[in-house]
Amino acid sequence: MKKQNPEYLKKKIEYSKLLNTRVFPKIAKYEKLRVNYLLIVIFATICCVAIDVLIALNIGELDSDIVYILGGILLAPGLIYSWLKHKLASRFNQVVMKYLCSIFGDFKWKKNSRTGHDIVYSKALVIPDYSVSNHDDYFYGNYNGVEITIDEAHYQQIRRSGKKTYYQTVFQGVVIKFSFNKNFVSHTVVKNDSLFHPSPSSNLRRTELEDVVFEKKYDVFTNDEIDARYILTTAFMERLNKLETSFKASKMVCAFFDDSLFISLDTRKDMFDMGSLFKSVLNPEQYNIIFDEFYSILKIVDVLSLDKNVCL
Repeated sequence: MKKQNPEYLKKKIEYSKLLNTRVFPKIAKYEKLRVNYLLIVIFATICCVAIDVLIALNIGELDSDIVYILGGILLAPGLIYSWLKHKLASRFNQVVMKYLCSIFGDFKWKKNSRTGHDIVYSKALVIPDYSVSNHDDYFYGNYNGVEITIDEAHYQQIRRSGKKTYYQTVFQGVVIKFSFNKNFVSHTVVKNDSLFHPSPSSNLRRTELEDVVFEKKYDVFTNDEIDARYILTTAFMERLNKLETSFKASKMVCAFFDDSLFISLDTRKDMFDMGSLFKSVLNPEQYNIIFDEFYSILKIVDVLSLDKNVCL
């Protein structure tokens, strides 16, 4: 994403004005609460370190059980921080998201929304097999005539080791769905390049593209090679690569399926994050990151001309 892009600069200026005139005056009252929460975390950290030191000094030999106890005590400040951070953000995230959505048109935002899209994501082959799903931020709306959903999701798989059962994260990030106003019949999946290029489905075969750079980074699987070549234009492949880079995703999957474009970005972090206890609630940095993430997603519409009802 080029920061000197005139459209980007125009929207960013508009967004900055809204932050300063509408958002910050409403959330300034939470700055004192942030400082108090930070002091609680600092106090908890000092106490936990002191307890660990006292235990270590009063026990001659540290066996494995004691080490686990000491480690558990040191984890407490982190858990307290996460809880208080979430509590702080819940006070003002609705205000921030409301004005973020207004910048980009007809968008709405929900928290902890279960939409039932998991089955569709699985059929499109953009998420791995999972046992449990959780959803956080969810945006839905219309941009230049294209219906878009942005779903922050966390998928876990139940694992067993001996007598122990635990949950392992298999995906944490965002799944994006675009309505597609072009005529295509194929199911095409783009994934990060892998050593043996395993297909995500028995009815999809690997297809090599002419773009050497893209071919080295991604694998393409489809049930219609001609259709896939028309869909995967050079402009789209460049934007896809920039989108993955912008979100710092560890894995990316893109699928054209059932008249829609799906993109999943596995970031292994809390997306659209705000409420840091170490930064003022009036610090624009965290809100600017959210703006850039949102902008990167919407640029896919322009690059693919998803708003044009024409054949590829």
